[in-house]
Amino acid sequence: MQLMKSAMVAWSLAAMLASSGAGFAQTKVKSVEDMIAEIEAKSGSSAKLEPFLSSSDPSVRRAAFQTAASSGDPMLRARVLSDALNSGDTALRIVALRELMFSRPNFVVDLQAEDADEEGTAWAAKRGGLFALKITGRFPELNCLSLSSSSDCNPAYAVGVEGLAVTMVYSLGAEVRGRFLLNDEAELAGTISDNSLAKPIPAKIVLF
Repeated sequence: MQLMKSAMVAWSLAAMLASSGAGFAQTKVKSVEDMIAEIEAKSGSSAKLEPFLSSSDPSVRRAAFQTAASSGDPMLRARVLSDALNSGDTALRIVALRELMFSRPNFVVDLQAEDADEEGTAWAAKRGGLFALKITGRFPELNCLSLSSSSDCNPAYAVGVEGLAVTMVYSLGAEVRGRFLLNDEAELAGTISDNSLAKPIPAKIVLF
């Protein structure tokens, strides 16, 4: 009986410690996020955020990035977005790419006509070297930007954002398709084409 009672006491203590440890971990994470928000609110400068933006802890870096990106300071936002896209943290690059894509008013592709064949060069010249469309709806839960409606995301008129890749389909007349990948130079580079082209045209999405 005494042995059973001791075992029950030990089990209870272990459960209490585990519960206490979990609560401490949650408090710690919350404190980091609260601290970053408080520093950003009190400081008017990015200098106070620097230790968090360069932290060795990925979760702290991402929390600091989100704070800076939503700070309302356009220069700070542009800098942290650029730094994040150029970082070695793939998860942070994905977050930054989504932040950029889902906050932009237009989808603009720079056509690299100098690297295209004669047919592609003519196609690009006809469009002034750019393929630009207005973004009419944003559906991050679907990884989709609509190019035709504010109420839904028709895949025939949409930009898809998933991971470090961006795809585009626009089916008005000749179907225009594009596929781009965020490269090591922080460029969304890829190709664009339509049904009339024999070869796709090298292109880059304008990010800033």
